[in-house]
Amino acid sequence: MLTEALIQVVISVCKKAGVITAVDPKRKNFLRYKGVDIFKPNLKEVKDALNLLFTDVNIKLLQDVHKELIHLLRHRISFITLSDKGVFYGEDSRSAIIPSHLRNIADVSGAGDTVIAVASLVYAVTKNVQIMAEIANIAGGLVCEEVGTVAIDQEKLLHECNVLLAQ
Repeated sequence: MLTEALIQVVISVCKKAGVITAVDPKRKNFLRYKGVDIFKPNLKEVKDALNLLFTDVNIKLLQDVHKELIHLLRHRISFITLSDKGVFYGEDSRSAIIPSHLRNIADVSGAGDTVIAVASLVYAVTKNVQIMAEIANIAGGLVCEEVGTVAIDQEKLLHECNVLLAQ
């Protein structure tokens, strides 16, 4: 359904209309999303797409991955989920790893969808990539505490943000 031509037309139309584009790429079209605003793969998807072999995740390595993705895609923000290690964001010369918060993980189903949805919304409102990453990281953790795919609870998310981001 999502051909390279369709992907590029949608991105182009959104750019002309001033609409932020955010994508959680899958293997088939991983490198087809040229020019999006937020590119949010998980670490395994990045390693597979760029044919990388590493086990230790650190800021320098992820900055290099961000640079390579920018070279290939010319997007604005790399936002890579790192499973139990948190998330990485890179925008221009700013980047960071935001560690995950301690959780009782029940199920990871739907976590990536929650992360990209919350990240897109927060970035659209704030244009602040660090706040985007912090809140999306918390949201992803919250849905992992539930079994199955669940909608994020707005009040619980707000409470967790007030507690965790005030530290």
